[in-house]
This record gives sequence, structure tokens and C-alpha cells, in this order.
Amino acid sequence: MGGELEWRPYDLANDHTVVGDVRVSEPIPAPECHADRHLLAYLPPSYEASDDDYPVLYMHDGQNLFDEVTSHSGEWRADETMERLAAEGREAIIVGIPIASGSRAS
Repeated sequence: MGGELEWRPYDLANDHTVVGDVRVSEPIPAPECHADRHLLAYLPPSYEASDDDYPVLYMHDGQNLFDEVTSHSGEWRADETMERLAAEGREAIIVGIPIASGSRAS
């Protein structure tokens, strides 16, 4: 993935429910939130082998998008939905912005 951020694969240990290629950014300084933040990114199946541009969806409550383990109210299954759409030829990137740890108001 481009840009200055370092990205790593999502940790799939401990009953995580992530499907497809989901990555986690290094912590990003966010003084306004009084804590560093990270981003989550779902990449479509053709991403690594393609030079294509993809539409990007930016979604709040990133902790709920891809993983039942990190969700406070149930996984939204965004990754499963994108995998199904990719099989139909419709691919996009999702960037998830999780809430600050322990605070839904951040």
C-alpha cells in the first residue's frame, strides 16, 4: 500500500473472523484524541497483482467492520460483503477508522 505508513497483516489468532486481506497501520499520532490511532484497510483480491485504481470507502467505527472479536456490538461483515462483491467483479478498498480505545465519543 502506498504512502508513508507502515502496514502489517491483521492478526488472525484467537477466533478472529476476518475474511480476505485486512491490514493494520502503524499507530498514527492523534493529539486531539489524546492517544495514538491506527487504521484498518480491506484490500480487494486483485489489489497486489493490479495497477488499477479502486474506489475507497472510509468508514467510522472500524473496530466493528471486520472482526467479531473487536466489535462491541457485532461485526458488520464488511469484509465478507466485499469478498462477495469482488466475486461479482465489483472491487473497492475500505479504510476503517476505529474509535479510541475505551471511548465511543472520541
